[in-house]
Amino acid sequence: MLDIKTVHQCNCRLGGRTVYPQACIIRLGENRGLPCTGKVRFGFYAVLLIEHENGKGKCCGCGNCDFSDATMIFLSPERPFGMEEGCTLQEKGWMLAFHPELFCDTSTSGDLEKYSFFNYSREEALHLSLREKNKITECLALMDEELHYPEDTHSKILLARHIELILDYCTRFYERQFITREETNKGLLAKMDSFLDSFICSGKLERRIFPSAATCAAELGLSEDYFADMLKFQTGKTLREYFDLKLIALSRKMLLEPTASPAYVARRLGFRNLDCFNLVFKKITGVAPGEYLLSRN
Repeated sequence: MLDIKTVHQCNCRLGGRTVYPQACIIRLGENRGLPCTGKVRFGFYAVLLIEHENGKGKCCGCGNCDFSDATMIFLSPERPFGMEEGCTLQEKGWMLAFHPELFCDTSTSGDLEKYSFFNYSREEALHLSLREKNKITECLALMDEELHYPEDTHSKILLARHIELILDYCTRFYERQFITREETNKGLLAKMDSFLDSFICSGKLERRIFPSAATCAAELGLSEDYFADMLKFQTGKTLREYFDLKLIALSRKMLLEPTASPAYVARRLGFRNLDCFNLVFKKITGVAPGEYLLSRN
């Protein structure tokens, strides 16, 4: 595996010129110095924009409902990467590289974590329309112009803002992709519901073992962050919130059984104690379990 630790090393390997030590934009296809096969690991954040000729390219999980004019891949520091065709990087496109230190003491400091797509897998890449690709390349051009401006006291904050703008556009485009993948996502949610139902029936909740985002993501063949973002976008809920809705829906049926007391239901469904169950039940239904039973009788 090839390790590239700094932006300067990246420029040297890919034939670029270092005009700013903490960030660079490199035109792929004009580079030398990378092996044709294998993986590469960057010691900084990297954003790849892979261009496809005439919208005919399909890679990195591109489906029939996705655009195919360009593909974007987001790599966090120290994450190994290689293209599915076996080559290290694609021949045509752009690469944005930047050190997290660039954002220290700026308004964006600490906010890079909100861009969870840096933790997505390669198969969960962002697939762009022509209009979206043009917007990203336009932003890259503006940032490149700033990179070549003589460095002064404003350079760091302006470069950080350029990167933040690009990442904000990518956030918008990922949400658009969730919309175009709505039917696919409905299928994933149905599979998740089936998994959660089986989990509830397994009896693990009585031992206070709960399904985690990592477990659900693995069941669906997704990365944990992509799963969490997809679930939030489709339902407006976190996994904990979504699972609580399922538990309370089930508890309403169980409470109607003659021998099922609220304490029994709380224990069966994994709540820490009766007070905790009452709190969640009332938060979701608007009434306490006892009031619910009275209304049903």
